[in-house]
Amino acid sequence: MTILIVDDHAELRAELAKLFRAAGWTAWPVGSLTEARMFLGMEPDVILTDRRLPDGDGAALVGVAPVVIYSADDSRVEGALAVIRKPAAALVRRVGEALDVEVE
Repeated sequence: MTILIVDDHAELRAELAKLFRAAGWTAWPVGSLTEARMFLGMEPDVILTDRRLPDGDGAALVGVAPVVIYSADDSRVEGALAVIRKPAAALVRRVGEALDVEVE
């Protein structure tokens, strides 16, 4: 499985990538919508994105690939697989559940 992680906080982005890689995923961490759009041609299995990014709302990625929103704002986003409120201790498991795949 491949995951595109979109978050403007570099430390959090790196930690999330580390967690998903430890679970056997390929992780592509990026810091903005602009960077995320450059990876869409690589067809990630899922996008994990924050809502508040320096160049827009991460929810703008809904519809171009399966998206899980990871944000302090837990309001529903039409078309998103799931909205996970920060912080989420079981984030890797929750993303796996949203995709209906088993995560170690």
